[in-house]
Amino acid sequence: SIGGYSVLAVAGGKPYTTKMERDCDTVKPIKVMRNERISAVVLLAPAMMWFETEEALDDVDCPILMYVGEKDEYTGPM
Repeated sequence: SIGGYSVLAVAGGKPYTTKMERDCDTVKPIKVMRNERISAVVLLAPAMMWFETEEALDDVDCPILMYVGEKDEYTGPM
């Protein structure tokens, strides 16, 4: 869900553009302001396509509880 994407972004995730959002092969960061008050997150089928770069979740340093649907074709396991 986009809510899961938003939570990851404000928890320190670094989202980047996807191939659907750009005209060239250059990956560009999406500017998001981190919220230092977040101490843990619970995600339900988060939209992960914006966090596919290797370093995208390096700065998320809080506990994460994430649920995904076993047969979900769009927001499956990372």
